[in-house]
Amino acid sequence: MSTVNVTQAGVNSTPIAAGALGPTVIKATPGTFYGILVTSVGAGTPQVFDHASAASGTIIGALVASAPIGPVMGPTMGVKCSNGITVSGGATAPAMTIFWN
Repeated sequence: MSTVNVTQAGVNSTPIAAGALGPTVIKATPGTFYGILVTSVGAGTPQVFDHASAASGTIIGALVASAPIGPVMGPTMGVKCSNGITVSGGATAPAMTIFWN
């Protein structure tokens, strides 16, 4: 997993490869989830959780099956996560980039 900065001050982006079996921990401490950029088509339905290390707990974001390539952004101000940000995976999950702080 690599993290790169994006143009909006204070927002980070983390890419997740297609088919990542996950879960992928984006941030293991409290933070803010801003959205997802789908970068390849996949039949899977990944979900984003307010959790420090597991794909369980409060769902704060999700993709529909076979989501089209493009942005799936959350609320403009982001979603506050009190525990962390973790994304579920799966063999059919699309490649995506998660935006967070």
